[in-house]
Amino acid sequence: MPKITELPSYTTSPKSYDVLPIVDIATSTTRKITVDSFRNYIDSSAYPTLSEADATASSAGKLLVITQNYDITSDTTLSSAIYVPKGGGFTQKGNYTLTINNSFTAGLYQVFFGFSAGDVIFNTGSTKEVYPQWFGAKGDGLADDTLPLRVAIASIRAITTQTGVYVGSSPKLVLPSGIYRITDYITQDVPQAMNYQHIVGDKAIIRASAGVTVFGGVGYNNIIEGISFIDGECAISIRTNNVETVIIIRNCEFHDQTDSCIRTDGYSMSTLLNVYNSKFERVAEKVGHNGYVGKFPTGDKINFFNCWITNGSDCCFYNAGNSVNGGNLSLSNCIGCPIENMNTIGTGRWIDNYGSVVVDNFRFGGEGGGSCLVYNYADIVTTYPINPTSVIIKNCDTYTLDYAIKFYAMPNIVVFTNNRGLIDTKGFYFDPSIPQSKYADFQAYGIFEQSPQELLTGTGIGNAIFIAKQALKDTSLFLQKDRLKISEIMGSGQHGDGWSLISGYILLDYVIDNYGIQKCRITTIADNAYFSYYLDTYLDPSVLECGKIYTLVTQVEIVACTKELIMYVEIGSQRVAIRMTKGQNILNVPFVYLNNTGQANPTYDKICFGMEKIPNATVILLGRHILLSGLCSYKKEILELVTTDVPTAYTPGITYDSGYAVGDIAYNGAVVPSGCIGWVCTTAGLPGTWKTFGAVSA
Repeated sequence: MPKITELPSYTTSPKSYDVLPIVDIATSTTRKITVDSFRNYIDSSAYPTLSEADATASSAGKLLVITQNYDITSDTTLSSAIYVPKGGGFTQKGNYTLTINNSFTAGLYQVFFGFSAGDVIFNTGSTKEVYPQWFGAKGDGLADDTLPLRVAIASIRAITTQTGVYVGSSPKLVLPSGIYRITDYITQDVPQAMNYQHIVGDKAIIRASAGVTVFGGVGYNNIIEGISFIDGECAISIRTNNVETVIIIRNCEFHDQTDSCIRTDGYSMSTLLNVYNSKFERVAEKVGHNGYVGKFPTGDKINFFNCWITNGSDCCFYNAGNSVNGGNLSLSNCIGCPIENMNTIGTGRWIDNYGSVVVDNFRFGGEGGGSCLVYNYADIVTTYPINPTSVIIKNCDTYTLDYAIKFYAMPNIVVFTNNRGLIDTKGFYFDPSIPQSKYADFQAYGIFEQSPQELLTGTGIGNAIFIAKQALKDTSLFLQKDRLKISEIMGSGQHGDGWSLISGYILLDYVIDNYGIQKCRITTIADNAYFSYYLDTYLDPSVLECGKIYTLVTQVEIVACTKELIMYVEIGSQRVAIRMTKGQNILNVPFVYLNNTGQANPTYDKICFGMEKIPNATVILLGRHILLSGLCSYKKEILELVTTDVPTAYTPGITYDSGYAVGDIAYNGAVVPSGCIGWVCTTAGLPGTWKTFGAVSA
């Protein structure tokens, strides 16, 4: 509500143009002093024309009171401070503009008549607030307030402090409490139609006709607050033309927009959108409506904080950005309630993600059985510069009878931690259309983290990779093994000819240990040494099963070193970095075998050991490598088996297999009188030579 300063009462006689002769004694001249010389305001009706009244008030530094209605018959600029009491005003006659350059005050009644958008201009410092009632808005839910609102917002001019609209300020557009019915846009949905606007509703409601976008072309640094939007196609459409901007929406309500409550276009990448303390109530509940709460083809960062969301469409949020055009959606401290279409198991979901989404402390409501949390279409990014795609859901209430996440592509990062209400959730779904190469990329470069582990119960390649990834962080997932079955052994090898080396400042040779294992010895001869030691055809696709988890057990001894080292291990497209301590290190690296071609392929069959920035005089021994079936933790240098007879040959799943080694032990799992406790390997090979030990008396 505008604040109106009470003016002193005055009479119309004598008129302000009546004069008193005053003699200036110093100059012996006579000058005329009007009655208005003794007031702090000037009555516009006391002058023949508006321009004369304005000029007099401006030169005297007094308030001009508009006490009658003036026809604007030419482009007019008013420079004095203006107050318009009820009954005064301005009427446009022809396509002429009225520009106001000083302070302007009026009550909540119409003072501008017949003007089109852009024909009334409030310039720098003219007013702190503009009211649509000045232009004829009723706010009664019956009158069409489209034009008054359109002219009101068009009258506001941003103050810019440098060339172009980059830094600016403008008066607020204030909507007093009421229902404003509109049949067309307030700002047209073209790029940058609305810049530096601060629109404030005092519990105001805007009810839009079908197909209407209320505030379109929302551009630089706008704030919209305190308004309830009902119906229409879209309430707020952001089109920034990819100029860096912050847009704030707070304390608003949105009801049943047919396309979306809030959206961006395809060229608003450099946008930070913050939505606070707003309510999205029963969105798309009406028959035939299927709009989004948020539809974001672009946007560097889209944040929703402390919002209530009741959604009835198939999907609540459409986050279509990617590594090129943004697409980072964040939902925090919100309450969600699924209704209508969203309750349809198999199609209802909260988010379609093509970029990165982070959800923290969100109630994914379970009404009607709940909905899938995310359909992920965001693909993993593996080329530089890497702007990772992600699905991160943490600290949420997540009840649903559907899958928690459906993957139609593999992103860079998947985090699903500290969530509640998973008792009936199906787990993770992986679409059959995901190519094998994308699983390989995720195994190589992707990040997965989950707690608790209750969703890691599904089958298929995707779930297997998640399990293998999680086991690298949580060793409790490993099956701890002190003794192995022959059926679990898929290979036992050493080092020698056939391996390849890429290196700098490195000497390589081979040594044989006490067990007859030939090891690779790497010695650095200068600081910042590096190596990559690999075998492209290590894994055998004719033996190993695609989609199954295997564990590489390998021995690495740091003989001499002056600092902590990090070993990079690649096996079957799995890539891990492991901190190494001086002395013997036995590494367990789980991976999922992904070669489904039956032919050798380095992408899926390679083994590689590598280090970078190694100090001078470092000595490293790469020892025996053992391949085990399943997710196993095995921490011994030799094979310790359990069997009921002399160990037999296993079927090697690696091409560089050397069989059992001298010193390997097999414990007898069926000891009988006159039998033995076990067997020990005395000649390496497959099966090699085994001798009994530990005779048992008759």
